[in-house]
Amino acid sequence: MNKTPADFWMEDAMSLFLILPVTELMEKELQKYGIKLTVEQEDKIHKVILEVLESVSNGNYRSHN
Repeated sequence: MNKTPADFWMEDAMSLFLILPVTELMEKELQKYGIKLTVEQEDKIHKVILEVLESVSNGNYRSHN
């Protein structure tokens, strides 16, 4: 089954966000430079990632349709 952007619901954006190991990957790479992110910096990154995923979703929740 081929999926389209119309099939990417808000729940899908949230699920993808929760399984992405982005913070861990960044922390691993930044450690090479002796950089450790603060909790506030991690929160900013998470917010942006979630905003992007939501922006490419169809903007709707399955439960509302």
